[in-house]
Amino acid sequence: MTADERRARILRAALEEFAGKGVAGARVHDIARSAGVNVRTIYTHFENKEGLVQEVTREVFRRGGERAGRSGGPVTPASLLEEFLDRCAIEAEWVRLLGWEEFEKGAGTSWRGDITARVYLLRRCQDAGLVDPDLDPELLCVSLIALAMAPLAFPTLIQAATGADSGSARFRAGFREHLLRLAKPALSRTA
Repeated sequence: MTADERRARILRAALEEFAGKGVAGARVHDIARSAGVNVRTIYTHFENKEGLVQEVTREVFRRGGERAGRSGGPVTPASLLEEFLDRCAIEAEWVRLLGWEEFEKGAGTSWRGDITARVYLLRRCQDAGLVDPDLDPELLCVSLIALAMAPLAFPTLIQAATGADSGSARFRAGFREHLLRLAKPALSRTA
């Protein structure tokens, strides 16, 4: 196994551990066992547990950014909402990690730059007339992320309200369509 493969296995195991137990509850020993490496190997790649947490969240956002750039189309509020929906559907661990990070110590710093970049994109959309000028870009970004996270954050609420399994492909497709329909008139001046 190459060093890059070992590092990737460590990051995947760490994401699962942090998402499942929170940063405070996660143990480096358990991450090492899950990744098939020894603890010393983890500390060869990462200075400490906090460095591992920061790299895990950076990697998750990097992958999400790569997916967002694949559409090839212009960045719009709807495309950002779709990016967040895709990220939540594909990476449930990301949502859980954010929840744990918020619960344990407040807003994380390792992913703050990514969110700031999305706010900037929303401002540019607003300047281009794609977003209602009366909407606050910062609060719009928070709203889009919160909407996309709802099925993972509140599966019991979803089940009670709809009778559906929030993790099912059918629910996710219907939820996505509903949010895009809901968001279009609120976001676009020309809708």
